[in-house]
Amino acid sequence: MRILIAESHSALRDMLWTHCSEVLRHRPVDFIGSLSGFNVSADAPTPHVILLAAELAERATTANIQAIRDSSVPRPGFLVYGIGCSFQRMRHLEAIHVDGYFDLGIERLENLESALCAIGSVRRYFSDSFLRQQDERRDNPSAYSKILSDRQIVVLQLVASFSTDLEISQALGLSVRTVEWHRLEIMKKLEKASMQELLKYAWDHGFVPTLTSDRCGSTESLSIPKLSGSEIPRNIALVPMDRQAS
Repeated sequence: MRILIAESHSALRDMLWTHCSEVLRHRPVDFIGSLSGFNVSADAPTPHVILLAAELAERATTANIQAIRDSSVPRPGFLVYGIGCSFQRMRHLEAIHVDGYFDLGIERLENLESALCAIGSVRRYFSDSFLRQQDERRDNPSAYSKILSDRQIVVLQLVASFSTDLEISQALGLSVRTVEWHRLEIMKKLEKASMQELLKYAWDHGFVPTLTSDRCGSTESLSIPKLSGSEIPRNIALVPMDRQAS
């Protein structure tokens, strides 16, 4: 199996390279320190799996991941690895549609073989810490996914990015009045009396702006206006993904 390792720390990258090549007998084809601007070279063997550090995944956008998949034949799977899994991490990994998460904090490194084989076989592999976060959200009767419609979840993400009603309407193809209605319905359903309370709720529940420098009229990238005189980063919209076990 051909593996590309995306890791910015040389010591961990070298450890994974050695483990994959000498212990698991797979073939690492390359390593990179960032996904930004990366495309699989036509002259290089296409990896079956991209082993992606969580800190790099948390800076990645859906567009980054999709561009790499679209430039590769066969399309590689993405296995993210890290230590622990917070709600925010789970939420973001769902949003960018990775194929698995391997928790180095609770799993033995020997289990990496099972994870790699699952992703390389176009299946999924998620460590228990990731699945527990999904279980807690599923079992919570007041979870936003049970209260809000799919459309309202997308609107909430765009609100969390400081997008205006006009920008959201242009991105989603809705009228400004419809966006305003959705926003007020979200606040009513979540029992939030102000935009400050709604923003705090969104950030606390993983709707964290993901950095990007582009601007276009889509939910993939929206301009964020200034707030209280300070420049706010731009972001992409996050789209929930149903839990899928290995």
